Amino acid sequence: MRFSKELKMGIIAIVSIAVLVLGVNFLKGNSFFGGDDVYYAYFSNSTGVTPAASVVVNGVTIGKVLTVELTEEPDSNKRVMISFNIQMDDFKIAKTSRIEVGALDFFTKGMVITPGIDVSKGYYKPGDKIQGESSVDLISQVKSYVEPINQK
Repeated sequence: MRFSKELKMGIIAIVSIAVLVLGVNFLKGNSFFGGDDVYYAYFSNSTGVTPAASVVVNGVTIGKVLTVELTEEPDSNKRVMISFNIQMDDFKIAKTSRIEVGALDFFTKGMVITPGIDVSKGYYKPGDKIQGESSVDLISQVKSYVEPINQK
């Protein structure tokens, strides 16, 4: 059975577009098959974290930031809501864990989860809202040390 050149080009074009869409979604941090656990965290400041930033535990990337949104909450600690996913099936966030947004290194920003040791209070369920903290970046720390020296 012979196929015309137009049919072959049409099939190649459709396959190319599908691969492009899947590749863009992969680079944005979306998984192909879904099933990731999504959580929401509130912060006073996003510190420059953007969607597709890494979620890190002990130096290992376990998820991605999905959205960063301003809220209209009167509480100053809940001005920014960040939704993020956890792509590891067996990872649970203990209620004693700390969640911080800020600089992961000199060039990248992301979310850092410090696992809590005490699990007697239980774990957060997917979809729970968690209060987080904005970490101080390295540049701000250096400025706070240098400023008193400059004033002398």
